[in-house]
Amino acid sequence: LKLFIIYYLSILDIVFLNIRQIKRLFERIQADWNLLQDEHEREIIASYAEYGRLITIFLTSKIFLSIATFIYLHIKHACGLLKIASYRMERVMDMENMQQISPLEREHIMCVRIMRAVNIQQKAMKFEYNVYISYFIVLLILSLNVFGLFQFLPNFLDIIAPLNESRERYLSFSAEYFIDQKQYFYLILTHGLLAVYIGSAGVLATGSSLIGFISHICAMLKIASYRLEHLSDNLSSVSELEKDCIIRKRIINVVDIHRRAIELVFDLQKKS
Repeated sequence: LKLFIIYYLSILDIVFLNIRQIKRLFERIQADWNLLQDEHEREIIASYAEYGRLITIFLTSKIFLSIATFIYLHIKHACGLLKIASYRMERVMDMENMQQISPLEREHIMCVRIMRAVNIQQKAMKFEYNVYISYFIVLLILSLNVFGLFQFLPNFLDIIAPLNESRERYLSFSAEYFIDQKQYFYLILTHGLLAVYIGSAGVLATGSSLIGFISHICAMLKIASYRLEHLSDNLSSVSELEKDCIIRKRIINVVDIHRRAIELVFDLQKKS
């Protein structure tokens, strides 16, 4: 229990010490929502927000076992995908063997490269979902199920292997209530279990917020990908010069929303 308490307190310390920074993160998310004008883009970010909400409901209502090996594999795979995305972004401006093509074709190739890098980052962030979800499920199981059932171990042993007299019941955590612990065993146990539940709720709330941030980042990357796929939409009736200017502006918007998503990733890493 002491380890759980230390962990709970460390999580709460991280949250309270960075409360202003966390508030800024939520403000940035609100600003990102306000920047979106296209209805389809709003639907994308709303769908990811809904996914984060469903994950929160799932974490607080359904509990099942996760294996640490899978968490490790998800982390390694996500890191590999991010490394590939970084490599692709570095090669966006690589113009080797591209001197013979026109500027318009060159821009098209650059857009395709950026879109592929963004798609790889999206896949990496989806794997991050699985990592955090599995982590908090395992934590919830350890803190609630194991701790709660262990308190009733003497009762189970009396049923399985009964003795001439009932086994004494001991609390697995040390606390001084200045009352007879044997007489008020269930009252003290209820207090201890409530403490574990409240602590777990705090950890889950923190984890749910983190999942919400990651969900927002995924949505921003998805919107960047959507904008890249529709760079040339509604440009059939404009001149080549105007088309080139509009495409450049749209690319700037794509890079800007991609930059905001990456900055949010870095901000989350600083707070964690």
